Amino acid sequence: MKLDLNEIVQSLRKGDNSCLKIFFQEYGDYCTKNLIKKTSCTAEDADDIFVDAIINLRERLLAGKVSYLTNTKGYLYSTCYNMWLVKYRKHKIHESHAEDIKNYYDEPALANTDKEELITLVTFAINTLGEKCQSIIKLFYLSKLTMEEIASEMGFASAGVAKTIKGRCYKKLIEEVRKQTEINNVFSD
Repeated sequence: MKLDLNEIVQSLRKGDNSCLKIFFQEYGDYCTKNLIKKTSCTAEDADDIFVDAIINLRERLLAGKVSYLTNTKGYLYSTCYNMWLVKYRKHKIHESHAEDIKNYYDEPALANTDKEELITLVTFAINTLGEKCQSIIKLFYLSKLTMEEIASEMGFASAGVAKTIKGRCYKKLIEEVRKQTEINNVFSD
């Protein structure tokens, strides 16, 4: 089916979103089934991502960022796949940092350290960091903001800059926790 983007844009500008049903009917099954097949995400996640892709397309059409589509099905699927990648990477980053922290807590030096003492060590370590590092660590790990949101919040040039700074701050935090652990172990012996 050939879609007339001009008609769709005109309908959207009038506040009529019913024209978006065409995208759901024509491409919904294709996008969600392929997303599930290629990424092993759940059907529910695939549906949510497809809806987000339609919303993204709607916003881009209204903003004039999409003036023609030669392959609407491919465009929507690639948008879905890219959205899944962003979600997957964000999840993997948090998972990998959680794994780093778990591995760190499993070190022999911390074998006899209780949870309250670890919280005290981490709190002390955070307070030894500079203000910028404290802020970025708290925004990422406590507030669960994305790198884009952190870049905007802290006035960084891009999400990449925020990610680089967060990585450096995270390393400083871990080094400080290790240092405090070693100091505590010396005094407890």
